[in-house]
This record gives sequence, structure tokens and C-alpha cells, in this order.
Amino acid sequence: MMKQNENGRSMIEMLGVLAIVGVLSVLGLAAYNKAISKYKCNQTIHYITQIAQQTRIAFGSQRNYSGLGSSVDEIRNVMFTADLAPKEMLVNIDENGEYVAPYIFKNPFKGDVSLRIADQSIVGDQMAFIIRFENLPKSACIEVATSVWGNASSSGFVGMTINQANNLLSTTCVSSAIEQKGSAVHCGKKSVMPAVAAANACLQSGNYIELKFY
Repeated sequence: MMKQNENGRSMIEMLGVLAIVGVLSVLGLAAYNKAISKYKCNQTIHYITQIAQQTRIAFGSQRNYSGLGSSVDEIRNVMFTADLAPKEMLVNIDENGEYVAPYIFKNPFKGDVSLRIADQSIVGDQMAFIIRFENLPKSACIEVATSVWGNASSSGFVGMTINQANNLLSTTCVSSAIEQKGSAVHCGKKSVMPAVAAANACLQSGNYIELKFY
């Protein structure tokens, strides 16, 4: 009888240990996933910053961005040859580890990354360019939207839109943020998009953000 009790206690103890291990594993996995998501968010912001800076440097002496080209392939080629975007964003690599055309750039969340001249029908907008990041989850969307992009006049930042198809900041850009459910426009070089506007505009997944720079 004594052995049976001891065996019973051992079984209960074993189950308890397994339960504790299971809980710790779940918590550890959750923490790991959160850390990975945060890392990807930081990388996304870093990539946008680098593309904006490199593009402004590359075309600074020309006073406009017409050299980017007009077609998707032309712009991708310029992004590659002029090092406007980090090479680690490229996805087409051959068996020798060389980058090959078409030069497709992806963000850390596997969404397309593109660059284009601002709306040519607007006077002066050949002097601006637009960076577009697609397929962002809500956490990354909010992080990008509420980051400080125009804390100095030299940044060239004009504004951004979230999930809104229009002539980016051409006629809608006013001195204060425009908040809408499901989309958002933010303007202003020395302020950030209000968190409530970003939270309303960013969906759970599949978000796209466009940022305009001079």
C-alpha cells in the first residue's frame, strides 16, 4: 500500500512538472514570436528610412526624380543599380548567389516594396517620390504610421497614407491629420500621426503604407 501511494504521488508530480513545462513552453514561444515581430517592425522602419535617404542623395543634384523611370521594371533596375534599397531585400537570386532581374524587393513581412515619382499631373510633383510598403500586419502598420519621419526640415518628408488609394497627398494634405475609419492621411513635417488614426486605419493584416518625400 505504501508503494502504491508513493507511485501515485510520483505520477501526480510528473504530471505537474509536465504542466509547468508546457506553460513555460507556451510563454517562451509567445515571447519569441513577439520579439521576432518587433524585430521585423524595426527592420521595416530602417528600410523605409534608408530608401528615402539614398533616393534623395542619388537625385539631389538633379532637382527632380524623373531619373527613376516610369515603368515598374525601369524603377526596379534603378533601385538595384543605384543602391537605393538594401540588397538583402531582393528575392531573386540564382544558384551562384547572384542577384538577377527582375529585381523584386520585399519587406520583412514578405510584402512588395516599390518606388515611384509622385503624380505627374500635379505641378512640381516630379520633385517628389513615393515609397510603398505592402502586406504589413497591424503592429507594423501602426509602428510605421506613428514613427517620427519629419523631425527635421532636411528629412524631406511630406506625409503618408494608410490603405488609401489616391494621388498621394496631392489635394488632401492639410495642416492637420485627416482621420477616417479604414484609411488615414497624415501631413506635417514635424509631427506624427495620432495613434488613434493609425489604429483606426490599420487592419489586422494586408496593410499598405505610402510615404511621400521631396
